[in-house]
Amino acid sequence: MKTKAISSFFVLFAIAAGIVAMTPAAFADHSEVTIEAAIGSGAPGCEETAEGCYIPSTATVDVGGVVIFSNPDTAAHTYT
Repeated sequence: MKTKAISSFFVLFAIAAGIVAMTPAAFADHSEVTIEAAIGSGAPGCEETAEGCYIPSTATVDVGGVVIFSNPDTAAHTYT
């Protein structure tokens, strides 16, 4: 009876270890993100274009992470 309990414990442990090994990490690495103003976004209506006003239009960054804003065109932009 004792060997049956021990083997059951090892089987349950193996199943639990397999599930943990196959589970993806809950948090991806988003320590830094760069956001650029889209070309032509200085004109009204950029939000209606395929690119939108900023690339990427949605960004995810960790708490305490770094957000870099870049302006590749000649128009002045504010990031608010």
